[in-house]
Amino acid sequence: MKVVNLKQAILQAWKERWSDYQWAINMKKFFPKGATWDILNLAEALLEQAMIGPSPNPLILSYLKYAISSQMVSYSSVLTAISKFDDFSRDLCVQALLDIMDMFCDRLSCHGKAEECIGLCRALLSALHWLLRCPAASAEQLRVGLEAGTPAAAEKQLAMCLQRLEKTLSSTKNRALLHIAKLEEASSWTAIEHCLLKLGDILAGLSSPQLRSQAEQCGTLIRSIPTMLSVHSEQLHKTGFPTVHAVVLLEGTMNLTGETQPLVEQLMMVKRMQHIPTPLFVLEIWKACFVGLIESPEGTGELKWTAFTFLKIPQVLVKLKKYSHGDKDFTEDVNSAFEFLLKLTPLLDKADQRCNCDCTSFLLQECSKQGLLSEASMNNLMAKRKADREHAPQLKSDENANIQPNPGLILRAEPTVTNILKTMDADHSKSPEGLLGVLGHMLSGKSLDLLLAAAAATGKLKSFARKFINLNEFTTHGSEESNEAFGPLSQAVRSAFSSFTAKAASVRALLFDISFLMLCHVAQTYGSEVILSESSTGTEVFFFETWMQTCMPEEGKILNPDHPCFRPDSTKVESLVALLNNSSEMKLVSVAWVPTPRGAVGAGPRPSPSAHPALPYGDFSPALPPRRQMKWHEACLSISAAILEILNAWENGVLAFESIQKITDNIKGKVCSLAVCAVAWLVAHVRMLGLDEREKSLQMIRQLAGPLYSENTLQFYNERSVTRPLLLELCRSGVRCQALQSPLSPSSLTFRDTGLTCSLFLTHSCS
Repeated sequence: MKVVNLKQAILQAWKERWSDYQWAINMKKFFPKGATWDILNLAEALLEQAMIGPSPNPLILSYLKYAISSQMVSYSSVLTAISKFDDFSRDLCVQALLDIMDMFCDRLSCHGKAEECIGLCRALLSALHWLLRCPAASAEQLRVGLEAGTPAAAEKQLAMCLQRLEKTLSSTKNRALLHIAKLEEASSWTAIEHCLLKLGDILAGLSSPQLRSQAEQCGTLIRSIPTMLSVHSEQLHKTGFPTVHAVVLLEGTMNLTGETQPLVEQLMMVKRMQHIPTPLFVLEIWKACFVGLIESPEGTGELKWTAFTFLKIPQVLVKLKKYSHGDKDFTEDVNSAFEFLLKLTPLLDKADQRCNCDCTSFLLQECSKQGLLSEASMNNLMAKRKADREHAPQLKSDENANIQPNPGLILRAEPTVTNILKTMDADHSKSPEGLLGVLGHMLSGKSLDLLLAAAAATGKLKSFARKFINLNEFTTHGSEESNEAFGPLSQAVRSAFSSFTAKAASVRALLFDISFLMLCHVAQTYGSEVILSESSTGTEVFFFETWMQTCMPEEGKILNPDHPCFRPDSTKVESLVALLNNSSEMKLVSVAWVPTPRGAVGAGPRPSPSAHPALPYGDFSPALPPRRQMKWHEACLSISAAILEILNAWENGVLAFESIQKITDNIKGKVCSLAVCAVAWLVAHVRMLGLDEREKSLQMIRQLAGPLYSENTLQFYNERSVTRPLLLELCRSGVRCQALQSPLSPSSLTFRDTGLTCSLFLTHSCS
């Protein structure tokens, strides 16, 4: 059907008896997406067609109700369309319009620009004028009916009009919107006052005291609108303290891992200098937290603000409580602050929509748990907020109904952090796989980010990182040497690796990889100072600390690709190059191999693994005596030089691109930390090259950051790559910052949902 205009489409729907959802689907097909339904005046067109006869058209009214429920049309457009109906003699049409208003008059909202919000206020003012004219007309009909002896129908309609009018005006939010409209449209408010006087004169002659009382109540509510601000002037006087707001926002954005005491002292200094009453002081803290939560970026930023609001700020208030004159006084002040906060309904509704939960309820429970509120006060405040939420605007769809809200997850993550720290100190000598299982599950979903945010907000992140540095360091040593070399480590961790079998050695390699990736993620998300600030006071410097300081790319940090840490023992480099190049898939269990002469990249087959006794998973050994093992941290340090050898061979035509793909799959297919170290060196190397020399290095970065071309069934491989989705955008940004003039342009980069954690370093590849 070729539709000429909106009216024709509505008539066609009526003729063919479309259902409401069929009508909505077809309407979206008939009209372009550029113009909104409000611009096309859909609500007005539907009402015009529905109200042609003495009674409304039920089918077309069902289209309008569907459009309202699905938010095809705005509330303001519907109110404006209703206010244009002026034939009050058609009782059934008036009743239908009142029923439509009843659908949404207690939950008016507007999602758009400031002009659209003002438009809602003006539309509500027009609807109020119509609601006053409606009972005036009904009262006149009642007077005529009394004279004719048939007053029942008119009296029923008058009662209905007054009931809808009272329901609309009983909402404080609606009266506030009308107050705004009064300031915008002074002439329209004058018409409202005249209409109210006329209605009072007409109803004064009624014999029904109930109708007169109801009309007087409506008149009182309307006359209270101009004085709304003066009634609350005492509460609204000097309730904004931007300095407190700024301090809290700065702390939540820049210093989640900081100690609480400096923040407490800063806040107390501001409170004393500005003579802020304690209830308003606490209120301003909560306001800043909710604003930060609403405005926080999705992902890790949102988790950080959630942890700051629901974990760190209650701890700050506990310390502020010590500055108060008494516990009872402070709890009363906190209760008063929440009473003020509950009046900021739009702010709380916006936070609830962002977090998909009742944020105030979670906050009240946490404050009660910390002794900041009594149980009775908590229950009273929760009941008030629950009543307010019944009228709050709901989310547009139910897609997020099954998603657990971040506040609940963060509050549950806090005790989990404590349990994990205890687990790291427990005795795992009988079952090292138990520790691996715990750490593997930490990487699933967004568990790691939740745990890190909870640890950061409660001041446990540095201890968290230190234990994983100790674990990572211990996995770099064999069982014989670790008992001698690592006295500072706990006996429980030392005994966990005292009797490695071949299977236990594979667990050791996985623990090395997981702890390495976790520490990289901590440094990337919260800064390297979190790890280095608690560095060991002894002479021993742990591997990860050394690698992070000298090899890990960070913002504002220039790496030297010729640093000694990138130039390890040449024999190990040659052997690693041979292994990566000659093996179709790098075998990490029962691997034995011989060093290849320098420069012989791609030459000759490697000896059979069966030529030598089986080695534990995670150890490399040359076949020639004396027998030596390459540990995983040595492989991480050797991979940079190995990559340089492979790059030279590729640039000189010794290796084809297919061989490079096989080599990069070998690097990233088993131990993700190898690829991380490889990309770390490549980032430093690329920055030292000219634009015309970067092509192959950047292609290798793309291969390492791209998907694995062969299936991987290694234990916890997907979990060890769990940080990839969060960091792929950083990978794009890092490559884009190179201002490439090569075929590897940002537009040609695609990153699928399989790949590697190594992409996290590319965000810092800009010079």
